[in-house]
Amino acid sequence: MIDHDGIDPVDEIELVDTELGMKVPALPEADIAVDLHELEQLAPYNRYLLPSLQQDLEAVVSSAGPNLPLLPAKSEIDADYAVPAHRLLAADPEAFNHLLESISEADDEQGCFEVVAEGPFINIKIKRDVIAPWVIEEVLAEGDNYGKNGADLGRTVVLDVSSPNIAKQMHLGHLRSTVIGEAMTRILRANGVNAIRDNHLGDWGTQFGMLGHAFELWGDEIPELKNPSTQVTGLLKLYVKINQEVLAEKESSADGESPLEDAGRAWFTRLEEGDPAAKRLWQWTYNLSRAEFEEVYQRLGVEFEYTLGESLYSHINSEVFRAFVDRGLAAEDDKGRLKLVPSDEKMHALTIRKSDGSSLYGTRDLACLASRLHWFDPNEVIYAVGAEQTDYFKQVFDGFSQFAGDETPELTHLAFGPIELPDGKMSTRKGRVVFLSEVLDEAHSQALDRVTSNMERRGIEIDDEHIDQVAWDIAVGAIIYYDLKQPAGRKIVFDWDEALNFQGNSGPFLQYTNARINALLEKAGDAEVEAVTSSTDASYFKEDTSGVVGDLTMLMAEFPVVVRRAGTTHNPTLVAEHLYKLAHNFNSFYRDYPILSPDTSEDDRRSRLLLTAAASQVLKNGLKLLNIPAPDRI
Repeated sequence: MIDHDGIDPVDEIELVDTELGMKVPALPEADIAVDLHELEQLAPYNRYLLPSLQQDLEAVVSSAGPNLPLLPAKSEIDADYAVPAHRLLAADPEAFNHLLESISEADDEQGCFEVVAEGPFINIKIKRDVIAPWVIEEVLAEGDNYGKNGADLGRTVVLDVSSPNIAKQMHLGHLRSTVIGEAMTRILRANGVNAIRDNHLGDWGTQFGMLGHAFELWGDEIPELKNPSTQVTGLLKLYVKINQEVLAEKESSADGESPLEDAGRAWFTRLEEGDPAAKRLWQWTYNLSRAEFEEVYQRLGVEFEYTLGESLYSHINSEVFRAFVDRGLAAEDDKGRLKLVPSDEKMHALTIRKSDGSSLYGTRDLACLASRLHWFDPNEVIYAVGAEQTDYFKQVFDGFSQFAGDETPELTHLAFGPIELPDGKMSTRKGRVVFLSEVLDEAHSQALDRVTSNMERRGIEIDDEHIDQVAWDIAVGAIIYYDLKQPAGRKIVFDWDEALNFQGNSGPFLQYTNARINALLEKAGDAEVEAVTSSTDASYFKEDTSGVVGDLTMLMAEFPVVVRRAGTTHNPTLVAEHLYKLAHNFNSFYRDYPILSPDTSEDDRRSRLLLTAAASQVLKNGLKLLNIPAPDRI
């Protein structure tokens, strides 16, 4: 038998009382701490030009009627905002004219926009020539903080993210929860939220019982288990083997039963009851898996405040059963299973205790919610979990809301569609799985080929270590952006050529644009760039803003608005889309407006360098929000 003795059994967990009348585990020590002081330094949202203008306009518009919205103008209209006032115009033309005058008067001092009525629409266009110097000054003055704001200071949000299962390598399916969760955490913090990431490991349940039984049956037959570098692979092979054997038993059995599956369930019951041998195997498997997960997280640049698996909450299964029964929120069925009593009779009842007394996912999720409520007092808990779990989370949220009543935080299922390679759907039980480490390795290999070819073509000599690091940055950026540029609910079929394209809507395109800007500023020289940007005085910005320059400055002005909206709507795709527009517009500007050419006047050179430095800052800030590396050279 494989030797895993010497691993200490799971420590006993200290339990504490809560106001909900249910004991929960004491909060384990954090892996890393949130810097609340840094959040408290964030200035109000409306300190930025465009948010301030929007708030002023919204106040004026709403004063004319509660149902009058300020909306983005349609793309075919030469305006930035529109107020559809059909009913107001039809009911009271004089009030419509008064609103038109009030909007115009709201801008008397700053002169930042012009107002035109077209039928029932009041269109508002921001004057690029007026706001451009102002926005550039804001960007340079704020620097790395541009886009951040304190709109949600005092708000606490817990994010349930990543959540791989122990005894298995992370596969491609874990990418979305990890990437979306990390981006949302950064975006929420950019809005002043105390965002806490909890990597809710799948380290408990019948699946581990199946593995434990398989280990006892066939552990000596798996060569990978004897090599420390491949032991997690060996555990996965065991898991696949027992599931294949269970399937074969069910197919050959007249009643569709499987003695192996029954034995796996019994093995899990041993673990829940504290069997020392079962606990030792669990701890050994847990430690192996955590080490392997950490390698992937380091590549992706992801961290968590807490990594608290389901096993932590197994200590309070009886508390969950008792508390929900006492409140009349759970009852036994005729098979001895304990089920929640849903508030809506159309909702299926969620089983929280099997007939053999063992717990399920729902049991531990309810316990986890009660614990998070006690530990963090959150305003919201966000679950970044696949859309296939939508009905399940409705059941859990319904049950916990009935239990906690007015103490219930906002519960959000940030559902996302599946991600696949062109070969098709994955299945861990059937052995069809694409490991995330392999995806990262393949991305690195392809990025390395492209970076090396690009640098050889341009005659750039850089040491191999630097090229390798740039290739990793591009690989990670390509994978993250390919995920985030697409709405969360959409199914993704991963396309290597699209993801690693330096010309299209991709992570490498954003990174290449950033590197191009760095090269331009480096060529201009530190002294000149410093002289242009150090005072943050953009009064000498004289560039014509009627075309791409105006569009670029408007995109920079909108960045804080996009960051805010991405936070309130839980949608990091908004930031990804905005960065692509920004990079695309900068490349058009770079193509049409010579900056360092001998024929460029000194005033134009300074003006364009100023705009370039500001665009660079916004692009870097946005990439950081999405957790996309920004190499200086590509």
